[in-house]
Parts: sequence; C-alpha cells; structure tokens
Amino acid sequence: MYYQISFFIFSFFLSSCNQQKEEKLYYEQEKIKYEQPEQNQDLKKLLKAFDRCHTDRYCKARFRFQQYLRQNTNAENYKLFKKLLTSGTNKQKSWALLNLFSYKTKSELIPLLINTFEKTEDIGIVKLCTILLLLSENPKGQSFVSKHWQKFPATLRVELIWALRQIKHRLKPEFKMELARDRLPALRAFTIEIKSEDENSLQPLVSCIRKNNSESTYCTSNLVKTNISGKAKALISTINYFSEKAKNSKYRLKVPVTLLESLEILQKQKLLSRSEAVQIGMKMLANRHFSDKFRGEAARLLGRLGTKKARLFLDKYRHDRRRRVGYQVRRAIYLMGKN
Repeated sequence: MYYQISFFIFSFFLSSCNQQKEEKLYYEQEKIKYEQPEQNQDLKKLLKAFDRCHTDRYCKARFRFQQYLRQNTNAENYKLFKKLLTSGTNKQKSWALLNLFSYKTKSELIPLLINTFEKTEDIGIVKLCTILLLLSENPKGQSFVSKHWQKFPATLRVELIWALRQIKHRLKPEFKMELARDRLPALRAFTIEIKSEDENSLQPLVSCIRKNNSESTYCTSNLVKTNISGKAKALISTINYFSEKAKNSKYRLKVPVTLLESLEILQKQKLLSRSEAVQIGMKMLANRHFSDKFRGEAARLLGRLGTKKARLFLDKYRHDRRRRVGYQVRRAIYLMGKN
C-alpha cells in the first residue's frame, strides 16, 4: 500500500513538471514568433503606419519598423535613411536624421543634409540637419551653418550651444567672431569660455562675471563646466568681490544667482567641502546689502546642503523683515524637514 501511494505521488509530480515544461516551451515559441519580424514585410505599409504614430505614445508600427531595420545590414539601412531624407514625409525625415547620427562622419552626407535643410521649413528638421552638419568633421558643414547662423531663431541658436561645445576646439575663427557678435548673451559667454580654455586661464570668465551684466549669469555656469584647475578659488574670490562691492552700493546689489548654484555644483564635484559651502551661504544670507532674490537663493542653498549648522542659522531668519527672504527661509526649513 505504501509503495502504491509513493508511486502515485511520484507519477503526479512527474506529470506536473512535464506540463510546466511544455507550457514554458509554448510561451517561449510564442514570444519568438511575436518578436521575430516577417521577412516579407512591405516597407511601404510600414512607413504608412509609422506616419500615423504619435511621438509621445507607444506605437506598434514604430516597433515593427525597428525590427525591420535590425534584420538589415548597416549599408542597407544607410541607403534607406538617405532615400527617406530625399523622398519621405517630415516625420520620416526626422526619423532618418536621428538614425544618421551614427554615420555623421561620412562626407557624402553633407550635400544631402544641405539640400534637405534648404528645402524644408520644419524647424525640427532644420535643427537636426544643423547639428549633423556641425558634428561632421567636414569643414563645409561648419561653413554652411556659419553662413545661415543669424537667420536661425533665437531659441534654436541657444539650443545649438551643446553641439557647438562638442566641436569648440575645431571652430573656425570667422565662426567664433560671428558668435562673439551675437545679440544673445549665452552665445557671447560661450565664446568667453572658449577663450579661457585656449589661454588655460579662468581670468576671462572671472572678468565676465564681475561685470555683472547679461553675460555674467552664463559665464558663471560656464566656469564650472571648464576643465581648468582653480575653479573653486576663482568662484570664492568672485563672491568675496561682490560682498565688498555690496557694502558701498547705494541700493541692494543684484548679483547672478548662478553664483550660488555653481557653488553647489563645485561641492558635488568634491572641489569644495560642505562646511565651506555652508559658511559662504550663511554669509550671503546675512548680508542685507544683497538683493532679496540673491539672499533667498542663499537660503535655498543652505536648505539643500542640509547640515545642522545651516538649520540653526536659518531659524534666525525665519521672519526676516524682507518678506521674500523670510518666505524662502521658511520654505528651505520645510524642505529640510521633509527630506
């Protein structure tokens, strides 16, 4: 009787294991079947369905199109992207341009990008073409962008700064002069950053910050992005310079708040200790010669640094007579307690 029961349990266990294996195998086969694209997919149908896709939603057609590209060689895909760039819809052209970033160094691509740029009015396609022309190692691309630079909208010129930063050591002197004359302070500050790196000195950026004009905000942000040594020392000396200047100012001195944001970045980069950053933030908050906006940013900096010393210091300014400062102090204390 005992052996019969044991045999029955063993048989039941074995059959259940086999069933699980069969189910697992079935699901794996179904998954492969779903993921594997059909070899005879019609490209025209795929592209038509792709055009109906929304950019911010999942789209099955986009997934199928990606599968179609995976089964092709790089040469076949490159040929397809070039074809879409000449005869595709705007959505297809944008998609092709995004994929052509892998082939940006090909010199034969430059005439095609220039032709697409000149024929379109879509700002997204113009932006992608410009980025590819800048990042290409062909000087013709940079010359073309330089020629059309002032025709670009202001927002697009600012968005292209990151691409210019990738090739800042390959920028032509004429193009640098064009950027230095630009009416946008962000671009003028970018040329000062290039000058600092060429001279391996932070002095041009420090001078730009101390002028306290429209370019100073961007020069402060650019200072922490450079690879030049002595960034922390230069930033602290600039803050001390403004502290002295504020004492002799008739009105509350307006200083770029990016000074304190940059201070926090340097602290995260381990170029400045947390205690030093807290000490500077406390001095800035206590100095009533600075603008309310700057003192409020100092309070927020202390809140983000989150030390016990900063918390006790903030309590003193909870009900500052400048309402805007008091509000920022209370907000900083609240966020410290929440975190």
